[in-house]
Amino acid sequence: MLRKLLQRIDNANAEGHGPYLVSHAWTTGTVIHLVYTARPSGRVWGLARDTAKSIIDPGPWPDEDEAARYYYLLDFEENQPS
Repeated sequence: MLRKLLQRIDNANAEGHGPYLVSHAWTTGTVIHLVYTARPSGRVWGLARDTAKSIIDPGPWPDEDEAARYYYLLDFEENQPS
């Protein structure tokens, strides 16, 4: 799931969104962690999400692509930290 989210971030950066510059990313069990900056701000941001349950339905995610899409939309597009 983390790999899919990082790919989505890279694709969005290439399309002119962001940019979100991820310096660290890892998983701990079902939790993903990202440390990143979002220009023009020089502030360092962090994100931790438990991916075991869907944020849009009461069950697990149907697939990793959908999970990555919603995490990107929610955590980066809608709540753009810059």
